Amino acid sequence: MEYGITVTVTVNEKDCQYSGDLGVTPADWFVGFFILFVLLLVLCGTMYDALQRQHKKTHCIHTIRGRLLMCFSLITNWERLSILSDSQDSKSLRCIQGMRSLSIVIVIIAHTIFWTIRGPIQNPEWVEQSYENIFRVSLLNGNAVMETFLSISGFLLGYMFIKDVNTRGSFSFFDFLNVIAHRYISKRKTSFGFIFCYRYCHYLSKILLPHLKGRLTPVYAVILALSCSWFNHMGRGPTWPNVVTKENEDCNESWWLHLLYLNNYFSPASTCMIHTWYLAVDFQCYFVSMLILLTA
Repeated sequence: MEYGITVTVTVNEKDCQYSGDLGVTPADWFVGFFILFVLLLVLCGTMYDALQRQHKKTHCIHTIRGRLLMCFSLITNWERLSILSDSQDSKSLRCIQGMRSLSIVIVIIAHTIFWTIRGPIQNPEWVEQSYENIFRVSLLNGNAVMETFLSISGFLLGYMFIKDVNTRGSFSFFDFLNVIAHRYISKRKTSFGFIFCYRYCHYLSKILLPHLKGRLTPVYAVILALSCSWFNHMGRGPTWPNVVTKENEDCNESWWLHLLYLNNYFSPASTCMIHTWYLAVDFQCYFVSMLILLTA
């Protein structure tokens, strides 16, 4: 009070740290047991695959049990990931893979910088000056980078649509309804519904329909489940409650919007897996583009 200055200090409860345990909820236990169950399946599937290869038995692989275990085999899945396709489409569109690789490197760098400058920094002026530097602004302007992926997605959609129509002769409204009805499992290998379904189905489709391949939603759901549960237990720190704990709380409220790919419209202020806004936008653009192609 020597200088006649009165200061009022307020502290957010989330900024306080304590040594007590956060507590494990039933949802945490469920996710934990599920992850352990999947790891056990991976172990069993890999051992089963190795034994079948050693004894050169292939007839067992085509059974329901065999297909189930082979879904989780590290050996088989690594082979599928590492084998380069020799199809004409793969060779013709190889340049797109290069564009995707360069873009994803920029995205990773941009997200690393974002989480660095989001916390307390000693030189905020450097961040402001970065927007005047042509090199640094190319890393900070994430919207322009993500437009590359949207452009690639739109091009491939049009390419596959034209190829499918030329093969089957037409694409009717019934085919569009078939796409919606089979958004997780498709019964047709060459239909345009397969392209749509490809973004969703994975393990179940490979068991029941081995000609299908999926990639997105199952992995997305696992990471989302971890964000709702165990990620909050993996560290402590001054910014942990305002970043990780806040994301954990938001994910527990809006996880279902993420699985429906509506999180960018109905929970735009949510901090739950902010980077997945692109998945929602890509899916919505994909859906609308299909309607446009149907009516064209």
